[in-house]
Amino acid sequence: MAETTGGPRSSRRFPVDLRDTAEELDARLNRLLRMLPTGSAERSDSFGFVFRREPDAFSAIAAGPMLGTALLLAEYTRHSAFLSRVGLVLSLGFFGVGVWLLWRFARNAMARFEVIVQGHEVVWRTRLGRFEVESSRQDSEQIVAVLVVQQEGAPPRVMLGGPRHAQIAEVFRSRHLDPERLAAWIAEGTALVACRASLEPRGQRG
Repeated sequence: MAETTGGPRSSRRFPVDLRDTAEELDARLNRLLRMLPTGSAERSDSFGFVFRREPDAFSAIAAGPMLGTALLLAEYTRHSAFLSRVGLVLSLGFFGVGVWLLWRFARNAMARFEVIVQGHEVVWRTRLGRFEVESSRQDSEQIVAVLVVQQEGAPPRVMLGGPRHAQIAEVFRSRHLDPERLAAWIAEGTALVACRASLEPRGQRG
C-alpha cells in the first residue's frame, strides 16, 4: 500500500512493556531527566516528571517596542488633529499587542506539564501556577506504546498507542520553535511512566 504524502506518520515509537523492574525504571527516568533537550524538568512526588519550557524571550523583548510605539502614537495624536483618530486606533492596537505579549510571557513562565503515576493509571496535566487547567488519564493496561506523530507543516504530537495500533489519546503537542528531540523526550518519559503504572497493584491510588 503506497504511503500517502503529507499525512500523519509515526516517527518514533516507545513500547510499554514489563521487562524492567521498578528500580530499573527509576534509574532510566533519572537518566532521561539528564538528557532534556530544552527547558527544565524534575521528578514529581509520584513516579513521573514535571516539564517547563524555556522562558519566552521573544514575547518579553517584543512587548517593549509595542508598548513604546503605543505611547509615541498617543503622544503624536495630541499634536495632529487631522490624524488624531487614526493615531488613537493605531495606539490602541499596539497597546493591545503589547499586553498580549506580556500575558504570553507570563503564561509561559507559569505553565508546567506533568506526566505521573496515579495507581494503575497514567495522568498528564497542565498547570498555570497552582491552578490545573487541563488533565487527562488513561489506564496503563490500554497503553501499548507511546508514539511521536508528525504531519507535514505541523509540529510533532505525542500520542498514546493502544491495542491494534489505535491512537487512544494525545498527551503533548510541540510548538514550532521547540527542538526536534523534545517530542521524543516527552514520549520516552511517558512510556516509562506507563511501564511503572503497570507495576502498581490494582485499586491502589497515588
